[in-house]
Amino acid sequence: MRLSRQIAEAVRICLFDRKAIRRIASDAYASNLAFILAFLSILLNSFFNQIEFGEIKLKFVGSFWYYLIMISIITISIHLVTKIFESKSKFISFFRPYGFVFLLDILFVLGEPTFKLIGVESIVSWFSTIWFIVLLFLIIREVYNFSTKKTLVFLVVYALIFLGSIFVIAIISTLVFPQFVESIRMAAVSR
Repeated sequence: MRLSRQIAEAVRICLFDRKAIRRIASDAYASNLAFILAFLSILLNSFFNQIEFGEIKLKFVGSFWYYLIMISIITISIHLVTKIFESKSKFISFFRPYGFVFLLDILFVLGEPTFKLIGVESIVSWFSTIWFIVLLFLIIREVYNFSTKKTLVFLVVYALIFLGSIFVIAIISTLVFPQFVESIRMAAVSR
C-alpha cells in the first residue's frame, strides 16, 4: 500500500473507522508506518514535553528514553493481558493500527504551542485523551475479536493491573530510594 493511502488509513482509524482498523491490522506493509509514527511521536514529545520529576528535569535524551520505555511497556502489556482473555491475535496485528493512532498524538504535540497560546491546552488534552481511549477500545475490540462487554472488562482489568503495578513500584522505590522520593515530595510542596 502506498504511503499516501496508509496515511489516509491512519486518518480513517483516528476517525473511528473499524474497517480501516481491520485492514491495517492485517496489512504487513503497514508495520513500517506504524513504527515511524510511534517513533516520530516519541521524538516530538521528547523535544517539546521534557519530563520533570520534582527537581530533576530530564533533557531531550532522558525524555526520549522515558517515552520509549513507557510506550513499549504499555503496548506490550496490553497485548500480554489480552492473552489472559484467550486472544489468538499476534502482537503486530495490534501494533499496526495502534501505531497509526500516534498520528493523533503527533498532531496534538505540533498544535500544542497554539493551544497554549489561545488558552485551550487542557481542554484539548482532555478531549484527545478521551479520543485515544475510544480508539484503543475500538482497536482492541476489532483486532482481538472481543465483544463490547469483553473489551470493557479487559480495559478495567488492564487499568487495575497497570495502576496496581505503578503502586507497587512506588512502594518499592520509596523503600529503595528514599532520598529521591523525598526530593520529589519537597519539590512538590515548595511549588
